[in-house]
Amino acid sequence: MINILGAFTQFNSEEVIWLITMILGLAFAFYGVIYWLTKENKSDIHYVSAAFFEFVACWIMYIPEEIFNDSTGTNVMLRIIEGISTALLKSFNIYAGNGYEKVVFGLHPNFSSVYGIIRVLANIVLIIFVGGFIVKFLDGPWQRLRLSLNRRKYSYLLSECNDKTIALAKSISGKVDIKKNNIIFACSQSEVSGAGREKIASVGGIYLNSDIAVVLDKLGHAKGLEIFLFEENEENNLKKLEEISTFSKNNEDVVIKCYVELIDTPWGMYNEYAKKNKLPSKTIINFVRAEENFALNNLLKKSIFEAAIEDNGERKINVLIIGGMNIRNLEMIKAILSLAQMPGYILKLTVIDAGNGRDKLKQLMPEIYDFCDVEGDAFYRIQYHSDVDFETLEYEQCLENKDGLSFVFINAGADLLNVNLAKRLKAHRVQKGFADDNCIIQVNMAHKEISKSWNEDLVRKYELVGGIDETFNYEFITMSELEKASMAIHAIRQQNKDNPKSWEEYCNNEFNRHSVYARTLSLKYKVELIDIGIYPISDEAEFKYDILKDDYTWKMYEHMRWNMYMRTLGYQKSSDSFLDKKTREMATVHNSLVPFSELSKSEQDKDGIVLTEKIVEVLKSI
Repeated sequence: MINILGAFTQFNSEEVIWLITMILGLAFAFYGVIYWLTKENKSDIHYVSAAFFEFVACWIMYIPEEIFNDSTGTNVMLRIIEGISTALLKSFNIYAGNGYEKVVFGLHPNFSSVYGIIRVLANIVLIIFVGGFIVKFLDGPWQRLRLSLNRRKYSYLLSECNDKTIALAKSISGKVDIKKNNIIFACSQSEVSGAGREKIASVGGIYLNSDIAVVLDKLGHAKGLEIFLFEENEENNLKKLEEISTFSKNNEDVVIKCYVELIDTPWGMYNEYAKKNKLPSKTIINFVRAEENFALNNLLKKSIFEAAIEDNGERKINVLIIGGMNIRNLEMIKAILSLAQMPGYILKLTVIDAGNGRDKLKQLMPEIYDFCDVEGDAFYRIQYHSDVDFETLEYEQCLENKDGLSFVFINAGADLLNVNLAKRLKAHRVQKGFADDNCIIQVNMAHKEISKSWNEDLVRKYELVGGIDETFNYEFITMSELEKASMAIHAIRQQNKDNPKSWEEYCNNEFNRHSVYARTLSLKYKVELIDIGIYPISDEAEFKYDILKDDYTWKMYEHMRWNMYMRTLGYQKSSDSFLDKKTREMATVHNSLVPFSELSKSEQDKDGIVLTEKIVEVLKSI
């Protein structure tokens, strides 16, 4: 320690100042770099701040050169002030084109080289940070220029940049020619991060730090607009919907389709939004519940009938839901309860829950009971296991050993918990002799990428579903396949009517649209079941699908499906047959929620479904 102090005291005042300025310069230079590296969402101010620290480093390290030059002044304080000021001015001069001036400490050449290297590096980093700021500063005008040059193209407009809108943009860019279409992000809530800009650039997108109304004003001549309001704040979605409504009224010739995510607000509250707001006929508003869309699209891709279990002439659809009453599981249960009402099939639904979601189920769907075996009303059985500890779950306690399973959906929480539950279920099924059946086991995975390095044997016979890229896929969010099929069927049926309704007129009503999707899904499987001979049809039948219109049993099961669909929406039977349609919808009651046999003949005939060759062709295409 004494040696170190002794060495330090051997420096004269000039050497001490050079050493101090080097240490200070090095500290500011390092701090500027570390400051910049630690900022995740780098904005203009971050580049400016980092550049400022580098400039201070360069300035400080130029001060000794000016203090100890051949100045004629003898006053120490004046020389210091003059040196600091001159160093500041000359630090600016470097970037004014006057060239870089090397500083030299003649007493120690090696020290002078180290000092100079640090100062040069600080200047280089400063230039890099200033360049980054300039690029970011010019990026806004560049994005606006891109939009101006492409404003007449068909455009997909997304509100804000988040995981959901990025997933949507990815799926859109994969289905359209990006040279002929725009993908635009209107980001008014916060500046787009560097990572966000990279993701937008990867899909060929344009982003503007502007409110959606400002962006819309530039798109008044677009060939068409599809707008997606999928912010984290539902209230912001609804506020921006008002801005879109104003734009549509002022640009009636622009075809607009707007998708608005609702999570907490029931879509029934906006049942006739377009009509009540007197929006142009070319403007369609769809309120999206992403989890409902996921359930319907999932069941469109995977049939619950495929692995039904034959038992004494009946086909049992044994469904297991693990995870209780989270939103996704609830929507799966709702869709399965109505879809399973098919001739020759009986649904047994088992739910394993860590809480007591059965009470929630009863609250949301008062007329969904634990058991129903009434012909013409519904066939199903629900076994609900509450307060189960997933960490110690023994499947023997919840599943009847004699029964196999047709369809399993596991969504109990974190990805690894879901996979662990699937693994233990697989072991249980092997032990009980069900390893080789055709049961579909779906495991909800928010982050599928973590499974890429897993042992293939571990996940064999599992289907990993539910990641954000799947849930917020364009096809899922827009209900593309079900909607195209529903539109085609609607158009075919309207051909011979005196006062045909357009699809836009009919399905700008949320209740109608959701109902049509559920019916189209059911029709797809009705056609499939007829094709595989699930129900005997006379050889004399000219068109075998006429059975849906004429046969008492098929009409009865269509009514049973409708019963269950309405009950999953919370509807209950009304004892007052004179309530008008609007009052029934507000009170969620309906006087037709009765067994098929209690309907009048005219009401029964409404459950007959008319299929033509063209309609069957459409249904087989999805």
